[in-house]
Amino acid sequence: MEQFHFTPSQQRIVSELLTIATAEEKLEFLIDRTPLLPPLSKEEIAASDKVPGCPSGLWLLGKASDEGCVFRAHSDSTVVAGVAGILCDLYSARSAQEIVSLPDAFVRQLGIEQLLSMNRRQAVRHIVEFVRSFATGVLCPVR
Repeated sequence: MEQFHFTPSQQRIVSELLTIATAEEKLEFLIDRTPLLPPLSKEEIAASDKVPGCPSGLWLLGKASDEGCVFRAHSDSTVVAGVAGILCDLYSARSAQEIVSLPDAFVRQLGIEQLLSMNRRQAVRHIVEFVRSFATGVLCPVR
């Protein structure tokens, strides 16, 4: 994978994901990670952005601080929650400038989209759009 800056925990996720041989095992890895994700509270779900067009229901939340942006997600689907969780983990702990500067290859090189149905691929694209839009808003806040 093209070299991107990863924290040690992010690097472990990427390394493990890239070494998994089969599509079934990669999906199992995503599903197994779902219970490890910090859940969104009902209040956070209500206040966060529901991704339009995602049949399984997907909510995204972003926060910015001096340490970087942090993203969290919730989905009614275990697979979508696993994918969203990995993407949130990999985009978190980055500055807004770094997020905006990341090339599209960042997500493609993980090989996740090939495992998913067309609807779930749309969810991946929506997550990336949300993250980039959030980071852009941090850099250029609307007043």
